Amino acid sequence: TGYTNVVWLPGGETTTAITVLDSNTYQFIANPGTPGVDTSNSVTTTVHPTPTEIVTGQYTICGGCADVSAPPGFAHYLWDNGDTTQNTCCDGACGLYITNEFGCTGYSSGYSIFNWGTPSPLNLILEANKLVVTQGGNGYAWTLNGSFITNWQNSYYIPTVNGNYAVRRYSPTGCTSYSNIYTLTNVGVDEQAAQSITVFPNPAQSSITLTNNGADVLWYTLFGSTGKLIVSKQKSTDKTTEINLNQLENGIYLLQIEQNGYVSYQKIIKL
Repeated sequence: TGYTNVVWLPGGETTTAITVLDSNTYQFIANPGTPGVDTSNSVTTTVHPTPTEIVTGQYTICGGCADVSAPPGFAHYLWDNGDTTQNTCCDGACGLYITNEFGCTGYSSGYSIFNWGTPSPLNLILEANKLVVTQGGNGYAWTLNGSFITNWQNSYYIPTVNGNYAVRRYSPTGCTSYSNIYTLTNVGVDEQAAQSITVFPNPAQSSITLTNNGADVLWYTLFGSTGKLIVSKQKSTDKTTEINLNQLENGIYLLQIEQNGYVSYQKIIKL
């Protein structure tokens, strides 16, 4: 105070107060170029950078919260959810104040978690000799005794053997839901009934013939390898029944045969 004619060094500013933004040594000259020139003492400033937060962690979650982390080595952390540790569990926006050893504090609210919510569990039931997922949708993956069943992504599955069946579904957001485990113990229990029906030829080119060696009415249904219905449920009272395959592409098909309340399956190869 009391000076009206000053020059600051470095910089050459001529105001009585200056704002410094870097680390340096400053002084001013009063009344430069006159007999009353005076040089002030010097003041050294040290400017520490404002810390910036870099948060890492899971970007999308399916319900709950995601573990996220800030860089180590800071003197103090304060998350928007109140946590004061380096790591926190975030379920949405994850703003963070970090303070370095010099007392400088930075804040950022730019890190966000996309929370798609917890998917509903799937319900697996047995319906008309098929395992069916009661919820709609797509992208199903079926398992038998813990191993994936290949090439089957429908909302139902036609079991051919006993075991523990389950299904999981992937939503468009990448979230996964799981079904209960359904245990089947009565698939193919009537082997004698299954043996009363013969299928010939197999592999086949144009048609197959079902020969009913028993006295009971025969019902048959034909499915594609992905579970698509090819021939709807048909009733036959004849001793022999021919199924035309001429319009089908070469591949593997599944023939479901019902007789006297029992169901058996045969894999049909079309050449």
